[in-house]
Formats: sequence, C-alpha cells, structure tokens
Amino acid sequence: MPEPRPATVLPAEDQLEIGTLVARLCQALDFSRPADFVEVFTDDGIYQAVSSEATGRQPRFRHVGPQELLAFATAAVEKRQGLGRHWTGDLVLESEAAGTDHARGTSYVLFVEIDADTKERRVLISGVHEDRFVRTPDGWRVASRTVVADI
Repeated sequence: MPEPRPATVLPAEDQLEIGTLVARLCQALDFSRPADFVEVFTDDGIYQAVSSEATGRQPRFRHVGPQELLAFATAAVEKRQGLGRHWTGDLVLESEAAGTDHARGTSYVLFVEIDADTKERRVLISGVHEDRFVRTPDGWRVASRTVVADI
C-alpha cells in the first residue's frame, strides 16, 4: 500500500489547473484583456502589492472585487499598450489542508517594460507572488494575490 500523501500536496490535475490560471492572469494584462484578468479572481478577490520584507511590507496598492480589479486592469492595459511582459516562475503550490478546496502558492515574478520609442527593455518589478486559491463551481480561482517587492 502506498504511503498517504501529505496534506500539503495538491493532486497533479489541480496543480495544472492553478498553474494555467496563474498564466492566464498575467497574459490577460500583457495581451490587453482586462475582463479576462477579472475572470480569474473570486467575486471578493484581492490584488495587492507591498514593499519588501526589509522595508516592512508597506502597502503599495490594494484592489478588491470585480469593479476595482477591472479599473486596475483597464488602467494597466491603457498605460502599457501591450508593451510589457510578466514572467512568473518556480510556482510552488500546497493545499491548506487535506480534502479542502483551498490552496496557496508562491512564485517569483519579473515584469519587463518595453519602451515603444527606444525599444529598450527594463525590469520594472522583481519580487514574489503570494497567492491564495479557492475551488469554485467554475474551477479554481484566485482569492488573493500579493506582490511582495524584492526592494
């Protein structure tokens, strides 16, 4: 008989679904689709950013619910005009407890901004995503994403 899986391990199909959800979140902004950004969140979903651990995790912004998330995504799309790319990597996912529909994830993030005139690229953001996910009748959704800056 195989050893029981620890409560923190998510089944592979859940990991794949959540990984795709994370990619959709980033690509929604990069490919100028604000409504798709909102769709990956729960109805009370939170998207926020804080400063680094070294500077006390000071709040940078916080958007809660579909209206605020859509306003944020629309402004980001208008500002970037498709000239930015999010790079998310080394996603580690864990269930919050055995048999629950709640999970958490941690991943690295880089955001590369492209200057339309000079074509230069620069890393605008480097940090860590701290995510919480909830399984809904429509599949996994982001309950909250906190972007923690490296500096």
